[in-house]
Formats: sequence, C-alpha cells, structure tokens
Amino acid sequence: MALLVENYESADEIPEALKEYYVEKEIDGKTSFVLENIEPLKNAKSHEKEARKEAEAKAKELEEKVAEYAKAEAEKQAALDAEKLRQLEKDKNWTEIEKINQEKRDNEKAEHEAQLKVLQDSIAAMKLEKEQEKVSAVCTKVAAAIGISGEPESIEALQDLIKLRRTKTVDGQVVLLNKDGQAVSWNTTELADDIKVDPRFARLIAGSKASGGPTGGANTYTGGGAYPKDKKWSELTKAEKMAKIKSGKK
Repeated sequence: MALLVENYESADEIPEALKEYYVEKEIDGKTSFVLENIEPLKNAKSHEKEARKEAEAKAKELEEKVAEYAKAEAEKQAALDAEKLRQLEKDKNWTEIEKINQEKRDNEKAEHEAQLKVLQDSIAAMKLEKEQEKVSAVCTKVAAAIGISGEPESIEALQDLIKLRRTKTVDGQVVLLNKDGQAVSWNTTELADDIKVDPRFARLIAGSKASGGPTGGANTYTGGGAYPKDKKWSELTKAEKMAKIKSGKK
C-alpha cells in the first residue's frame, strides 16, 4: 500500500490501473482526485452487512491491484536499469557503471538491515514477554506463600509491588531481592516470609487478606477452589493462578 498516493491534482497523474479508486473532490478551492475512503464502510453496523461486504471486497481488490501495479513498476524499472547498463557498457562508461552498482549494493544493504531490525525487534519482544511471564509466575507464588485470599484487585496490587521491589531479571532469569534491593538466593517461601515483616507491604497484605464479599465468589480466591486445567499459565486469571499454586500442581 506504500505506492498509494492520497490525492492527485490531475486525473492524468493517476496510474491507469488505479484510476477507478479515486474520486474527484474540491479541496481548498482546488479540484483534486482523492483516494476513496472505504474504511467507514468496512466498519459498518450489522444492518449494513451488504455494504460492508462490498467495501471489504473492494478493499481486497484494491490491495491486489496495488500489488500488481508495484510488480509491474518494479519489472519496468529493472528493464530500464538493464538497458541503461548495456548502453553504458557499450560506451565503456565504467565510472557510471560502478556508481549504479554501488547504489544497488547500498539499497540491498539498507533493505537487509531493515529486515534484520524487524527480526531483532520481534525476538526482543518475545524475550521480554517470556521474562515477564516468569516474573509474574514467581510473584504469584510469593503472594500465595504469604497466604493472601482476598479480592483479585488487591492481590494484583500486591504482586505488582513484589515485582517492582523484590524481583529483577538477569540474562532471562528471575532474581529475588531483599528489602535493600540486593540479590539473594532465597526460594519464594523465604522471600514471602521476609515480605511479611516489611512495613512497606503491610497495608497491601492486610487489604489482600480481607474477604471483601461472599466466600467462593467468581472473582475471589479463598485458599482453595478449582482452576481450568485446559488453560495455559498465561491465560489464567490471578485467582486461578493462586488456586493452581495452592493445589501443588505444576
């Protein structure tokens, strides 16, 4: 879609293959040919189903036409470049030939670097997501070891504080911290015991132990209860994670 131009001043400027997708409009007192906006139709309400289907079909058709146009333009440019090189070789203009070849190498390098950056960003995002899942799992275990059983909102707030003040990741691994922010070789139960006597956590721990409603409610963990066994860890709610940890299942 990068080849699409929002508007043209003249109909003659519009590529022949894409002319049907532009409409004539007056903008700032001047006549322009503007790419038809079909997104509102694509998002139409259910009673406008036919209009939405028509818009989606037109959008797909436009995308295909643009792809065809881009391919044709690339082939045309490649043919022109090849012809230019043949003429330069015939004229023995080696300086210009080298210039063209260098531009080609530079463009290929820039494209490769752009693709590499997209890949690196994707890998970094996946790595961060996995690290966050590990940290969340540890914080949930620590909260369970503290023995909290209140509303999920209070539990979540406590877990967020544990994550912020008592954990960090090093080389993809979760490291536990004491109250001074120093790394320790404790297990989650030992960290929980230390947090219980940390005054910075006192109010949240007290709040998370308040029942806040009827025992066994849909959104409240009460120290027992079932959890969906067909869900992945990342798909479980806070209360379901607490139930799974308390059950001793991995």
